[in-house]
Amino acid sequence: MNQLIVLLISMLPVIELKGAIPLAITKYGLPWWQAYIFGVLGSMISAILIILLLGLVSNWLSTNINFFKKFFTWLFERTRSKHAKKMEKYQELALFIISAIPVPVLGGVWTAALVAFIFNVKISKALFYILLGTLVAGAIFVLGTKELTNF
Repeated sequence: MNQLIVLLISMLPVIELKGAIPLAITKYGLPWWQAYIFGVLGSMISAILIILLLGLVSNWLSTNINFFKKFFTWLFERTRSKHAKKMEKYQELALFIISAIPVPVLGGVWTAALVAFIFNVKISKALFYILLGTLVAGAIFVLGTKELTNF
């Protein structure tokens, strides 16, 4: 049951691995390797859902509610025009770094998946680099928790 809780917590925006792994180890007493596996798994489930469902949701909203059509058009065009050259050059590295950054809001799976969606990164490519970054972030939090708690 605790493993499921960790998996679900790691799927939450902002919290992700940053909260799930330390909580798994300190509160639920899970071994570090279980905290790592369930944290990474939950984060990747959310990345898959974001990349697959965000297009459907934004298309439905844009089609059915005029405000969202204007908003998404403005947001996506503005973001793409400002960062297209950088993303074209550093796409893989950007997704890896964004997902590996252990800072709330600035990085993580949710942010990396949104970037991948906005810049139309091929799903398999996006998920591969997000997974690599998530593996690194998970290791950072396992080691950080170990240092703080001496588990």
